[in-house]
Amino acid sequence: GDPCGGRGTPHHAGVQAGTVLLCLLGGCGVQGLGALGTVSEFFPGKLWRPLLETPRDEIRAYAMQQKLKWIEDPQNRDPRYTRSWLRNELMPRIRSRYPVASSVLGRTAQHCADAVDLLDELAHQDLAAMPRADRLSISGLLSLTFARRNNLLRYWLNNNGHEPPPAELLARLEAELLRARADSEPVIAWGDSEL
Repeated sequence: GDPCGGRGTPHHAGVQAGTVLLCLLGGCGVQGLGALGTVSEFFPGKLWRPLLETPRDEIRAYAMQQKLKWIEDPQNRDPRYTRSWLRNELMPRIRSRYPVASSVLGRTAQHCADAVDLLDELAHQDLAAMPRADRLSISGLLSLTFARRNNLLRYWLNNNGHEPPPAELLARLEAELLRARADSEPVIAWGDSEL
């Protein structure tokens, strides 16, 4: 599957570290990495992952001490799955050289979550500056830098229930849509969405 979407929910530090690597290798960007925070939106509420900084062995030791039962997903050991390969083959090698890798990768996810909060605040301000806050205007978008424009588009699309467009479509946006002739009807489409 797409490492930037549809990924599993990390529950402890080791899974968090593997998820960060998977997202980095998939080119997810700060929004994808920021979604891995301790608390994230999960309509209609929030998803809380209180053990993201806790090592797996510590959770297992506690569960054994309390005589708790759990179910192991056999896919977690199957190297055919990239996530399992990262967790079981690559991460042990990384930790043998850099023992604090899991906690550092977890901190990276938290830093990205903080950056996403700031980017959302900026996008909210940029949206409020549009001539009409219920829609995006071409002149308003063109008044923004490339990075701010893409940030606003991602924010607006997300808040209106659309999947984010692939990066290559955002790169085409200015030439094909924003700078199109007034009498043309350009469309950029992906999934079930269109601009």
